[in-house]
Amino acid sequence: MNNFSDATGIELSGGGDAVVECNEVLFKPTGIDVMLSDENTYSGNFLSGNVNDMHFNGDNRGVTGSLIRWNEFNFSWAPSLVYDANAFTGAQEHNSYNSWTGQGNQGGGNVEVQHTNTNPLSGPVLNSRFHRPSNAQQGSVHFPNHSPGMMINSGSSTIVSAPSTFCNSTSGCFAMLTPPGP
Repeated sequence: MNNFSDATGIELSGGGDAVVECNEVLFKPTGIDVMLSDENTYSGNFLSGNVNDMHFNGDNRGVTGSLIRWNEFNFSWAPSLVYDANAFTGAQEHNSYNSWTGQGNQGGGNVEVQHTNTNPLSGPVLNSRFHRPSNAQQGSVHFPNHSPGMMINSGSSTIVSAPSTFCNSTSGCFAMLTPPGP
């Protein structure tokens, strides 16, 4: 059975204060698509085989910012995390780092985190930056290739991992998104 679908995996538009945790989103044009939905939490999601794993458009920060942590971006076909030119989520200045496995997207590009506003000192870019472990090397699991150059900055060398009970099948919070049956 083919799991590919033309539908977006998870879509948030407007509103806010949503919790998007522990989802497995596979083979979608966009895994998680967010437009003008602020102060959300995106944690522990496994995104694989999507064209883009996460896509943000507009103000997704609000007052305190959205939290993007402990997600695994795996083998996307284009940049796995994409911000439109006007998009921002709030700076991710924490050490609950996301992971980029299978880097060098399958569509032939080499950028995994992309803000389409190419001015690294613009408000949207400064309000969307991620931290990485201070000892991480470019291209490693917590320090993917990115554009513009200031999208990922040095943070703490201490990595805060998700609790062992977070997103396991016994906690009841793991959901695999698949297209509906025939």
